[in-house]
Amino acid sequence: MLKEANVAATHVLADFNRTLASAEALLKERPVVPSLTDALIKRMAEFYYASPLMKRRGKRGPASSQSSKVLLRS
Repeated sequence: MLKEANVAATHVLADFNRTLASAEALLKERPVVPSLTDALIKRMAEFYYASPLMKRRGKRGPASSQSSKVLLRS
């Protein structure tokens, strides 16, 4: 019975370690934009309102993913 408990405990500890690693990854600092320029706000609004239109038209290929990359670069 002790051997079975030890085997089960290793799997539980492995899951717990994965959970801790995921939580630590969430704590890492992310780049933050301290202030938004008018141009960036305009680009964000254009992207926000254009996204549903692109989805409705079925444009989900490289062009739509590229537009999100352009928005995030600044």
